[in-house]
Amino acid sequence: MKCLVCGKEYDGAECPECRFPNVQIIGDYDEELKKLQPKIEEYRKEYLKRNANLSWKIGLRVLRKIGFEGERVKAIPEVFYFGTIGDILDKDIWLDNPFVGFANANNEVALDIVISDGTNTSNKNVIIPGVKDTVYLNVGIYMSDADTFCIKLKDKRGIVGMSYPCSVK
Repeated sequence: MKCLVCGKEYDGAECPECRFPNVQIIGDYDEELKKLQPKIEEYRKEYLKRNANLSWKIGLRVLRKIGFEGERVKAIPEVFYFGTIGDILDKDIWLDNPFVGFANANNEVALDIVISDGTNTSNKNVIIPGVKDTVYLNVGIYMSDADTFCIKLKDKRGIVGMSYPCSVK
């Protein structure tokens, strides 16, 4: 079964990751789950406070063209943050501005994701497969737990690609 709090697959009376009890629902699953949702959310927030730094920020690093040096394009790196892990958790968060994104010959878009804990910054190269006909793309993020994220791309037609799950560590 899948834990209602942290999403870990397990067997037994409680989740080995977050210690949330195995809840057996009798009757209408969706209706009973709605009733449990406030307790699940409260437990999830407490669990994450104990086990994850919700203030870590995640963003997209892009090169912004600022001019030319002779025949070479001069660009500077700029980071656009989605928000903190606490802001992102269980939501689709989209950056406001579309970016120019070009797929390679394998129909993949590579993005440079920045993760900052306030002191240290790390970069993850995230590949999004199966993207065709890309020009202006909105970039989004989804986190189902505090350790894993997926990057999504959309254009005026809707979602055009999504990365495999990536670890924040």
